Amino acid sequence: MKNWRFINSKFSHPYVNMAVDESLLESYSKTGVPVLRIYGWKPAGFSVGFSQDTPAVLDLQKCKSDNIPVVKRLTGGTIIFHDDEITYSLVCSQSDIPEISTVKEGYKHICGGLIDFYGRLGLDARFSLYDPQAFKNKSAFCFASCQDYDIMINGKKIGGNAQRRKKNLILQHGSIPLGLDIKKINRFLKEDIIKVTGNTTCLNDLTGERQEFDCLVDLLKKSFESSLNVEMVVDNLTEAEKDSASQLEAEKYSRPEWNIYARPFSKAGMAA
Repeated sequence: MKNWRFINSKFSHPYVNMAVDESLLESYSKTGVPVLRIYGWKPAGFSVGFSQDTPAVLDLQKCKSDNIPVVKRLTGGTIIFHDDEITYSLVCSQSDIPEISTVKEGYKHICGGLIDFYGRLGLDARFSLYDPQAFKNKSAFCFASCQDYDIMINGKKIGGNAQRRKKNLILQHGSIPLGLDIKKINRFLKEDIIKVTGNTTCLNDLTGERQEFDCLVDLLKKSFESSLNVEMVVDNLTEAEKDSASQLEAEKYSRPEWNIYARPFSKAGMAA
């Protein structure tokens, strides 16, 4: 059984979160040790898929006036508003999970940890591919559209996942919403998503009680251990990873040249 690093980063600014994820991807090239990181977002903010045109999908003036940060992800996919949620990121190589020779296989095996996680909460989660109630509409908002290995519970989509591959290395991260305020999110989007309210859900609504971030961290750890057949060893960011993340935040993720004005690229990554 292989050992993976497990890092609970708790809550950070959106710029920091995306910088740390890229730092861990860079670090793997040197250490060869896969890592699962759990984190939250403070303040709440939008992340935009790498290939999205930020001004075309978000009302940036409203985001600015309401002090809502906007950050472009290294991964593909579409907009997510990160507020009341728990987020995971996973960095590994294809050799760490031999079954993931294709992008779709990667989503299937990695998101298997989420299926296990929801099961431990007593929820019947399944991949959209196997759910006859899955909806197929397209949207610039992640939770409003379904791909094969998105996760459905009671006929509604929960969360979203995005991936970036760099040669044989994989970065995948995903959002697990605890609460979800569609009306609030809708204020900042160029697209009206009020109509999708019945298609998406969150943990608080599914369980009928308030779910707390700290109570879910260990459950996610155990779920990924079980689904990937690995042992998660509690760890922290190294000094080199912290330095790299600080540099990435300052030179990339906090800058409008990256978040707002970078030209979209169609081959950046794929969303589950």
